[in-house]
Amino acid sequence: MSIEAAPVHDGPIGVPRPVLVCPDLLLRRVARPCLEIDSRVAVLAADLLATVRSHPGCVGLAAPQIGALARVVAVDVTADPRASDAHGTLLLVNPEIVLSSGSQPGREGCLSLPGLTASIRRAARVVIAGLSIRGEDVLIEARGFEARVLQHELDHLDGVLIHDRVESIADLFARTQPFQQLPSDEDPADAPSLR
Repeated sequence: MSIEAAPVHDGPIGVPRPVLVCPDLLLRRVARPCLEIDSRVAVLAADLLATVRSHPGCVGLAAPQIGALARVVAVDVTADPRASDAHGTLLLVNPEIVLSSGSQPGREGCLSLPGLTASIRRAARVVIAGLSIRGEDVLIEARGFEARVLQHELDHLDGVLIHDRVESIADLFARTQPFQQLPSDEDPADAPSLR
């Protein structure tokens, strides 16, 4: 198994797609594994990446959020000041967490829940195994903000949303600023706003 540490996108240019918003029932369905990496998967990955890039400040998106029940995610935290460590643009097929450690609290937002943020405790370090869109084995060790984003997007593949992860109703907050910005009461170093 190789370790993917560089940007993994060199495929077709995608088209931004509309993002599904809760309570769309498709967001609650479990995505299916991709049995082969074909042109449909490549187009889906390219569209995911184009959709991420069409939303300023967005750092990740999962295929179910654009209406595709496939286990594909796009993540890129390199431009975010909260990311002290990043692997570049990641397009992952059939990703799964194979190891996690530590614990960190943080605030998350989501394009599929545009009026809400939530304080969630997640693993501080994860190792993700999956495939690149070229069908190569990928193993990624992520820490901090990038680890949080990857866990958030993998949750979407299982129909899990941020409000499912809160420990108490007191951990839910109405978003008071436009989606692309962090609410003013959040410290960017401590309060990730994910997509």
